[in-house]
Amino acid sequence: MRLAAPGTLTVAADYSYPPFAFRGPDGGLTGFEVELVEAVAKEMKVEARFVNRGAGALMTGLLAHRHDLAASGLRATPTLREEGCVSAPYLGADLGILVPKANPHTVEAATDLAGLTVAVLDGSEAERWALGRLDRSTIASLPATDDLLTALQQERADALVADLPFARFTQERSPAFTLAGRIDTTDGYVFVASKDNGPLIAQVDEAVSKLKGSGVFRKLERRWFG
Repeated sequence: MRLAAPGTLTVAADYSYPPFAFRGPDGGLTGFEVELVEAVAKEMKVEARFVNRGAGALMTGLLAHRHDLAASGLRATPTLREEGCVSAPYLGADLGILVPKANPHTVEAATDLAGLTVAVLDGSEAERWALGRLDRSTIASLPATDDLLTALQQERADALVADLPFARFTQERSPAFTLAGRIDTTDGYVFVASKDNGPLIAQVDEAVSKLKGSGVFRKLERRWFG
C-alpha cells in the first residue's frame, strides 16, 4: 500500500459539496464522506487528512500522488475506472426529486415533472438524466447546490433533481422542502486511488465492510440522511 505521507491517509474532496463534504457553521470541515473516511482511516490504523480540491482537480492530484484517495460523491464511470483504481460502491447513487413543502404541482414521481421547470446541477448525473428523459420539461442547469434551492424558494423552478443524499439531507434540515420522489439508477458512490495503488483500495473496501458489519455505517447514514 502506497501513502503520500507515512501513517496518513490523504484524501482529496470538494469542500463545497454537501452532504458529502462542506464547511459547517463553525468553519470546520464536516459531512457524510468526511466522517466515513475518518472511520475508515481508524480501521486502517492511520490518520485521515483532507485537502480541498475542485472536482476537476481530484484525479490530477491523485495521478501525481499528491493525495491517496479521491472522495467527493464520485460515481464509477467508465472514465473513472480507466483512469484510477475504484473501490466497491459504498452507497447507492440514486437521484431524488425535491419540491417546496406545499408541493403545489403534486409531484410524486418522475413522470409528474412533465411540463415543469426542473433545476439541476450543471454537469451532474441529474442533468444528464433530465436532458435524456424530460423532453417536455424546461431544464434549468445551475452552477451550485445553493442555487438549486434558491431557484426553488423563489419559484423560478417547480422542482429540482439532484443526488438522493443531497435531497434527503436538505429535507432533514429544512422545513421548506420535501422529498417527492426517488429515481433509481444502477450507480453507486465510490472512492478512487491511483491505478498503481490497488492494495490501498483493498484495505479501504475491507474497512468499509467492517463498518457496515458493526453498524457504524448505518449510524452515519441515519445521522446525515435521516
